[in-house]
Amino acid sequence: MLTNDKKTLCDRCFAKIKPHTSVCPDCAGKHNISASPNSLKEGTVLVGKYAVGKLLGKGGFGMTYLCYDLTSDKLVAIKEFFPQSIAYRTQGKSAVTVSDTQNEEQFGIYVQKFYEEAKLISRFNGNPNIISVNEFFFENNTAYFSMEYLDGYDLKHYINNKGKKIPESEAVFVIDRVIDALLVVHSMGVLHRDISPDNIYMCSDGNVKLIDFGAARQVIGEESKSLSVILKPGFAPLEQYQKRGNQGPWTDIYALGATLYYALTGIVIDDAMSRIDDPTIDMSGISPELSAILQKMLAVRTEDRYQSVFELKTAFSALNIPMTAPVIEKNAEKHSYCLMCGKVMPFGIELCRDCEAQNPDVAAAVMNTRGDKKNTKKQKTAKKTKTEKIKEEKEEKTTKETKPTKKWLPAVCIGIAAAVLFTAIPFLLPKNKHSSGGGSTSHIHYWGEVQYETAHPHNGYRVCTICAASEFVGTTSRTDCETCNP
Repeated sequence: MLTNDKKTLCDRCFAKIKPHTSVCPDCAGKHNISASPNSLKEGTVLVGKYAVGKLLGKGGFGMTYLCYDLTSDKLVAIKEFFPQSIAYRTQGKSAVTVSDTQNEEQFGIYVQKFYEEAKLISRFNGNPNIISVNEFFFENNTAYFSMEYLDGYDLKHYINNKGKKIPESEAVFVIDRVIDALLVVHSMGVLHRDISPDNIYMCSDGNVKLIDFGAARQVIGEESKSLSVILKPGFAPLEQYQKRGNQGPWTDIYALGATLYYALTGIVIDDAMSRIDDPTIDMSGISPELSAILQKMLAVRTEDRYQSVFELKTAFSALNIPMTAPVIEKNAEKHSYCLMCGKVMPFGIELCRDCEAQNPDVAAAVMNTRGDKKNTKKQKTAKKTKTEKIKEEKEEKTTKETKPTKKWLPAVCIGIAAAVLFTAIPFLLPKNKHSSGGGSTSHIHYWGEVQYETAHPHNGYRVCTICAASEFVGTTSRTDCETCNP
């Protein structure tokens, strides 16, 4: 749990949480499980201002953490120099230890070069297409630099999420933004040397950023005499395989071409060394005008490529392909990393198979976390079902209460119909009215088949139901006359 300015934050992802809780629901079960045996412990504070959270990425030369700047109240990403081949961390310690005294001198050179790389990238701060570096410093016997935290994911994961390839309109848009970044970088005499889908970042605000310059890798490769540690097969051009290769803007252009080809096809081209004898590339499915540009970008010989990014920019500007900006969902989950070794995994998978087999206790903890999530889901479903049942019962009760009221309707209708019918029948019968001898005004009353006039409430005349003759009846209840029934 991290508290800052009366806010309680998850100390893994720094999301706002309720007081007296340590992590948010998304981080529950993953807290304090080391993402890498050598990674910094969550909650570590660097240079008194950066609280370390979860591991964002891990490579052969370093690790990147999500961190929280306690002074500016914002998220940042911090990259730590940590060459896996010659360095390690003692459990519970933050300091980096070199594995062999013979490697200490090399390690010092590497750290200094990493630090210079951070200073180099900071020269491009303010460029919308290059990641910004806020601060660089030494601590724990190694070097760090703080960068802006980018919400989104790299081009490689975007392509994989889109079905292993993207439309030409999107691919051209992304590469065109990288060309804009390289125009500035190359104008200052700097080469990236490590352009690939991993190092192009797609931001949720629509920006495309070039990240992770390869200066540190280059010097490590030169010192170790091992090109395999710095080159990405399929993206590195021929001159990077050569000890005295002629590197220049065309070096980055080749890597950018390989990245564009991967974006369009989902295929990594053969490494440059194997293309010396057969440089052809399958361009099926790619428009002719874009194929022509790609062929020149991916030429094996340096002199056959575009010699500057300005020349490449001109070729891109002449394309008749509309550019469409990719849509990146904000705060979207992109992928997962193995909690033990940091290997990139499909989203939702916390441990790779090797680590799961080697660490059964951690695997069991992760599985329990998955089970808890499933149980929570079931409880929510059960709760929903119970709510629905209560609602149905209420509706049923209301229906039953309204049913007696509805029964009145037919009864009332029948009563009205009967009254109208009984009132109308006497009008159809012969009217042989007789006055009472008193000469007073009579009141006519009708009831059933009997019609009578009254001058007094207890006396009246009736109509014989047999012959219709009228006679004085007084209070009698007979319905026929004396003639018909003497």
